[in-house]
Amino acid sequence: LALVAGTFATSSVAFAQVKDGLECRYLTVIEQGFLANHVKYSTRDAELQTRVIEQYLKRLDPSKIYLTQADVDQIKKITNNVFEKTKNKDCAFLDQTQKIVLERVKDRAEFAKRYLGKDFKFEPNTEFTFDPEKKAWPKDTAEANDYLKKYIQFQIGNYMATDMKMDEAKKNVIKNYDRAVKRTQDTTQDDLFSGYLDSFARGLDPHSS
Repeated sequence: LALVAGTFATSSVAFAQVKDGLECRYLTVIEQGFLANHVKYSTRDAELQTRVIEQYLKRLDPSKIYLTQADVDQIKKITNNVFEKTKNKDCAFLDQTQKIVLERVKDRAEFAKRYLGKDFKFEPNTEFTFDPEKKAWPKDTAEANDYLKKYIQFQIGNYMATDMKMDEAKKNVIKNYDRAVKRTQDTTQDDLFSGYLDSFARGLDPHSS
């Protein structure tokens, strides 16, 4: 809640509404608070909605290793008219989106474990596009897994560069994906609300983060 509280330090009413925990009914009020304090944007129009959803997707999968293009299209459909949803106190889109993300995080974790099995071979010359801004969302599961292979090679290489043995490096990478599953499973409703509001703020100022 630090983002919300900090942004609305000058508004005792807004802060009082969220200090004990966010609720869906407060989102539209907080959105308006952001707009009231912004120079360029003053209305929740289609352009702003597009920017907010793009920031929301970046937040859900910043490295583009979990979601496929089909998932992204589904999330865009779920979040269509998102400002009307928050205005009507309908935040089901957050839970629906989180369910998709959890499924994909589990999928990639299971794939990572299979890939790092006894037949795994480290390929130090693996090349891939690391910067998510310079790559598209994978078109399907096969393409997502193919990219993940390269990403895992990169992770293994980083561990081995510290003189870590292969078996230990593999265990650490697997732990990373297990932690990603647990972190996603442990996401609270409050986390979902604050994550959306952070995306809203970044939609207003995408280059300020």
